[in-house]
Amino acid sequence: MDDIQKKISFDDLHIPGLPDTAAQIVAALQDSFCSVQKLEELICRDPALTAEVLKIVNAPLYASGKSVKTVAETIMFIGLGNLVSLVSIAALTNECMKSTIDKDIIRHLLAVSSAATQLAEQADAVKVRREVAVVAGLLHDVGKVVLYTSLPEEYARIRDEVGRSGRPFAGVEQEMLGFNHCTAGVLLARRWHFPIVYQHALEHHHDEPISEDTLSEADALCYVIRAADKMVLDAGIGAGTSTERDLPKLLKVLDIGQPAYERISKNIASMKNLSV
Repeated sequence: MDDIQKKISFDDLHIPGLPDTAAQIVAALQDSFCSVQKLEELICRDPALTAEVLKIVNAPLYASGKSVKTVAETIMFIGLGNLVSLVSIAALTNECMKSTIDKDIIRHLLAVSSAATQLAEQADAVKVRREVAVVAGLLHDVGKVVLYTSLPEEYARIRDEVGRSGRPFAGVEQEMLGFNHCTAGVLLARRWHFPIVYQHALEHHHDEPISEDTLSEADALCYVIRAADKMVLDAGIGAGTSTERDLPKLLKVLDIGQPAYERISKNIASMKNLSV
């Protein structure tokens, strides 16, 4: 057993509490008279958070040339049901940008969000809401952020091994820690009371089985994230390699044609130098 694995347990993970602004939004949403203006005011009290919210919500629109310019527009774009999740991940990435965290992790999250959004719009066989794809893409690898901030020395060793071998992160994490970023991510999602559809995507986006049965939105979203993650890693955005072994079957289940996939791939390739 590796020396790291001997000393690492879930108790070593620092799972932060729900960010203050997100908690305030949760409270505000309990009021039936809560307005978009009130929610906008809560977010805009923190200029750095406001900038981060606008940055990450615009990532899926990068290739289209469109943009969301205000917090009010963001709320209308993402929907009230996804606002807490969006603000929470924005607060977390904003804190990460102040640290030494590898910016490639953040760039990868933004690119997967964009890819997932575009793929969801092309998935004729299933219904995955655009706003759900946006947030799920941003969240899918948040467990890496938890591992990086909780176990910086160990995670540096994991990243070095991924860089040396080209192996997928999840496998190296499992080997060295006894668990991986999917587990860490779903622990965070549960603590922050994220919707089940996001918890499912966080926990299962590296699973191998592909069902051809009628899919729930949670399963369909997971498949979209799997395809998006492969697309982004194949574009060289993020470290490691994809764990996805049967992309043709995945696209068949989602009813996404190869030409559409390749067109979106070209859009995503343009995000390689995206400033974060």
